[in-house]
Amino acid sequence: MNLTLGLALGLALALLNTGCGITFPNSTAPVTEQPLIRIPDNLGPDEAAEATALAPTLPEPETLPNTQPYISPTEPPYMAPPLIPGFNPETVEAPAPAKPTEPTIPQLPTPESQSAPATTLVQAITRQADGLVYAAGATTPFSGIGQETDTEGRVLYEGEFLGGLREGEGLQRDAAGLPHREGLWKKGRLYTGTVYFYYAATDLVKLRGEYLQGRLIDGKNFDRAGRSY
Repeated sequence: MNLTLGLALGLALALLNTGCGITFPNSTAPVTEQPLIRIPDNLGPDEAAEATALAPTLPEPETLPNTQPYISPTEPPYMAPPLIPGFNPETVEAPAPAKPTEPTIPQLPTPESQSAPATTLVQAITRQADGLVYAAGATTPFSGIGQETDTEGRVLYEGEFLGGLREGEGLQRDAAGLPHREGLWKKGRLYTGTVYFYYAATDLVKLRGEYLQGRLIDGKNFDRAGRSY
């Protein structure tokens, strides 16, 4: 065996027995794991300043030169309105406001005055030979409301008259002063109303008839007890 090779092997065995290691230049060292740093949710004053200091500073954007020249808008020159010869605006008065016109109310024609029947009850009315009634001392037939009397002063009719005839609402009485004909009269006759007849020397109604426009439409008889039959 070569002496040099033997010495090398002996030295290697001695190193293994002593526990010493030889680091070779091309050997890979074990990698040590670094602990993770947790970013807090809310930075305090110191942490915010530290984060600001550690934040990378970005370069400010370059300001581009304005190559377009500023052009100010030109205002058109003031032009006064043309003057009218002989016109002075200071001497012109403002027009007065128009007054509202009142609507014209058409005038209705005045109705002609008509002689209305008298409303005062006249008691002195007598029938003359011509069949008309006249007020005392009058020469024209009576029109109005009054009482017609006989020669003895008993009232025969009281109601409305027109031209000396019974016209309108009225009541005729019999010789005893009881109601005989009552209702609406026209031209001296009962037109619409009721007619009464009595038992002799009594005020008991014996017969009653109803008239409508001059015609008898209903009639009833009564006994002395007032029962109709």
